[in-house]
Amino acid sequence: MIVIALDLSLTCTGMAVYNSGNRDWTSIKTSPKMLRHERYQQIAVTVVNAASKGSLAFLEDYAYGVGPAASQLSTLSELGGVVKYRLWQATGIYPIAIAPATIKKFVTGKGNSKKEQMLLHVYKKYGLEFATNDECDAYCLLDLALTALGHSHRDLNQKEQEAVSVVQQLLRAQKILNLVANLPSHK
Repeated sequence: MIVIALDLSLTCTGMAVYNSGNRDWTSIKTSPKMLRHERYQQIAVTVVNAASKGSLAFLEDYAYGVGPAASQLSTLSELGGVVKYRLWQATGIYPIAIAPATIKKFVTGKGNSKKEQMLLHVYKKYGLEFATNDECDAYCLLDLALTALGHSHRDLNQKEQEAVSVVQQLLRAQKILNLVANLPSHK
């Protein structure tokens, strides 16, 4: 089974992928000189090329009321719609959106952590450094998703358990958890 996690951005989308027991991450960068629809297409094609029928995809949901201006949120929403639709076409399973606060809570114990705090906690927790915040966020979402799918065998603290519970509720609501009950364990 392939699991994909995305932190969508028009300039630099972070993507982390679990496939055959391996985890990998990358950035999908687009040029500001490209037309908007060309950028959507480049990101969607790259993501869909990593997927296959039955793949699960998780996206960091929009941070409503935080950060980008309304016009940027509109553009990000358009990108999200294109990517979600293309993933659904390719995999047959609609992507699951996870609130940024849930991801942050899983990693740092606080749902309102700043990007710098996330990077520090990720380094301490996983011993990893990332080229971009987007890659870091995608990797954290991937780890949260895999943990919620029963893939992690480490002991979780209370905040991590709470974040995992939120994701499992979303999976149950979309009737996905029972589809992936046999996800292989990875140590």
